[in-house]
Amino acid sequence: MHSLPKRFSVSESICEKISAFCDVPLNAVFPVETVDNVYEVPLLLEDPGLGDIIVDMLNLDSQPKALSEWSAMVGRMNEPKETLSIALVGKYVEYPDSYISVREALRHAGLDHSKDIDLQWVHSEDIEKQGADALLATVWGNSRTWRIWPSGC
Repeated sequence: MHSLPKRFSVSESICEKISAFCDVPLNAVFPVETVDNVYEVPLLLEDPGLGDIIVDMLNLDSQPKALSEWSAMVGRMNEPKETLSIALVGKYVEYPDSYISVREALRHAGLDHSKDIDLQWVHSEDIEKQGADALLATVWGNSRTWRIWPSGC
């Protein structure tokens, strides 16, 4: 199987070249359009039959496709009912990947309740210098806002 980002129109001849030069069957070359939500990719790949190809290649017993829950999750993710602001205080907020597990956990928790999460990153040193009230004023008074920071702040 070979997938290629579809930032431009992918012709049949390009797919044939990829198939020939990568030693991949033509039916296993998938142009994948660029999407805003990575969770849409499995749905995009199921339409042209990727699941069937994988089942055949691995000699697995075919199971009924059960993507309705996944599709519903993607729908909730793309059209949340409400946005919840969360102020996240940390030492390394200038490197958001430092908190990727926290960010994704909050995103998934919000998703389960059809809510989008608006994370507001606050550096812990700024809390020490300016105080929490000043930095969190935009989210502080909102009853739909959570504040997360290390103990001692």
